[in-house]
Amino acid sequence: MSACEITNRGRDLLDMVKLNEWTGQRVGKFSKGMKQRLAIAQALLPQPSVIILDEPTSGLDPRGMVEVRDILKQLHKMDVTVLMSSHLLNEVQEVCTDVALINRGKLLRSGSVASLLEEVKARKIDVRTMHPLTPPMFDRLRSVPGVKDFNITGDLSFAIDFEGKEDAQARLLIELQNLGLMVVSFKESGLALESLYMSLIMDSR
Repeated sequence: MSACEITNRGRDLLDMVKLNEWTGQRVGKFSKGMKQRLAIAQALLPQPSVIILDEPTSGLDPRGMVEVRDILKQLHKMDVTVLMSSHLLNEVQEVCTDVALINRGKLLRSGSVASLLEEVKARKIDVRTMHPLTPPMFDRLRSVPGVKDFNITGDLSFAIDFEGKEDAQARLLIELQNLGLMVVSFKESGLALESLYMSLIMDSR
């Protein structure tokens, strides 16, 4: 690449990774997250169609993880193929389209994240409400189809072990409202891929 190409491309990449305000500063002053974003920009300089990242969010604080995650999503929109290794399966579940699950060098399962999540039978759903559960609600909640168990996690929150796909989860939310609960938040814990991975490890022993 010519010096002019490097300058122009570098300027665009620094803007993409949100480091344009740090142009001219010594890298030694950068945080680990900033260095990670700079490294990704360096890898993108020659406009590759594929980049390989090893634990791109490892050791970063929550803000740094979000910033790197946003960059990975941008690369997806730019049709850049990202091959990354990670032990943070909740991150993988959020940013990847396809995954290969490996244990001690052995391939356990591979495919699209969506298809693998279909294999997960039990999911944990975190619920927060305006008012606490009452004893009569306990029995009614246990009788809701798909509810295998639930645990009180706070004065106004509880976690449900649930088996069912998205349509069943939607019906569960309706059932909670029918109980008279004012639901503030209702979300999957985000560890479905991790649950599948652990079950595959157990099966392979």
